[in-house]
Formats: sequence, structure tokens, C-alpha cells
Amino acid sequence: MKTTLRNNRRNRNGERGVIMILAAVTMVVLVAFMGLALDASYMYFHKRAMQTAADAGAYAGALEKLRGTIDVTAASKKDTSINGFADGSDGVTVAVNSPPLSGSKTGDTNFVEVVV
Repeated sequence: MKTTLRNNRRNRNGERGVIMILAAVTMVVLVAFMGLALDASYMYFHKRAMQTAADAGAYAGALEKLRGTIDVTAASKKDTSINGFADGSDGVTVAVNSPPLSGSKTGDTNFVEVVV
């Protein structure tokens, strides 16, 4: 029994650094995946904010159409800028199309399309 105990101690002494290496590799992998998750969530958040701004611009343009205003672009761009996406700043482009150029209402003059 003494020889078995000695052999186990020798094996454990030779493997002491392995746990530290495995822990370091595991931490690197976990930090990398956390960074990836944060980056993906930020992209989702930014896309959602762009969609909100486009929706607000289209709604403002539609209200201007209901009022009988011919130029809906100013109202649409104003509402997109209120939501953080001003046309011409920080590389943002806001396109207002009335009638829409894409989608199921293409060519219908009663609708407004805003693309951020």
C-alpha cells in the first residue's frame, strides 16, 4: 500500500501545472465568447434603434400626408433625427420615398417609406 501511495504522490506532483493551464485556456475562451455576445447584442440594439427611427419618420410623413402637405421629407427627417439618426451626420443617410420604392405598397401615393 505504501508503494501505491508514493506513486500517486509522484503523479500528482507532476500534474500540478496542468490545472493552471486549463484554467487559463478556459478563461480566454469564456472572455472571447462574452465579447462576442456583447458585440452581437450591441448590433441588435443598434438595428432596433434604426428601425424605431425609420418607423417614426414614416409615421410623421404619413401624418403630413393626411394633413395635405406636399413635402413630407422634412417631417420624416425631423422625427428620425429626434430618434438619434440625423441625415448627413455620422455617416447616416435617411431616404424618404413617397410613394414607396419597395414593399407591398410600391407606387401607392398614399404611403411613405423611410430608409435609414
